[in-house]
Amino acid sequence: MKNLFFTLCFLLILSPLQAQDYQAGVASKSYQLIGNDTIFPTKNIYENIKGTEQFKVLTTIFELTNAQETIDKLGMCTVFLPTDAAFAQYDEKALEALLKPANSEQLKKALLRHIIIGRVDQNSLQRNLEQNAGAAYFRSSADIDPEFKSQGGNIRLQIPNAPAATITATNYYHKQGFIHLVDAFLIADEL
Repeated sequence: MKNLFFTLCFLLILSPLQAQDYQAGVASKSYQLIGNDTIFPTKNIYENIKGTEQFKVLTTIFELTNAQETIDKLGMCTVFLPTDAAFAQYDEKALEALLKPANSEQLKKALLRHIIIGRVDQNSLQRNLEQNAGAAYFRSSADIDPEFKSQGGNIRLQIPNAPAATITATNYYHKQGFIHLVDAFLIADEL
């Protein structure tokens, strides 16, 4: 009985230490690369994109809209991040006009359309598309739920009155779920 007591005490002390060691190991070793940019599963979206080469415009949008606060309240979520290449459709003047502080509410609304509730990886997207004749809807964190369509082996997301975005890379992790990259910014005619 005495041995059992000491064994249990030892395990109770050892378990938290092992968990801390594991978390420290994951935090230091677990990462993914998007080009030359490093994405960490222990960081939120803003922490991951700030200072990167491919997300300068998106970082500006996050800072203008204070969107990370809203995202933190969502719990698990999947984010479709447009890289800077997605903003290439805008000339310099149009992009400058888009990123004015006066547009922060519309930008935040547009950004939140890129976020769906829950952790949805590429396999879940594919499965939903196959089960629903090539079209699927997921609840977004904004006013409009994007429609997902399978077209020519690609997955595209669309909202009314906006260019469609094609998913270009999938299954990156952030603190609250998955990140997928898209080639367009889902902003309707509001700006």
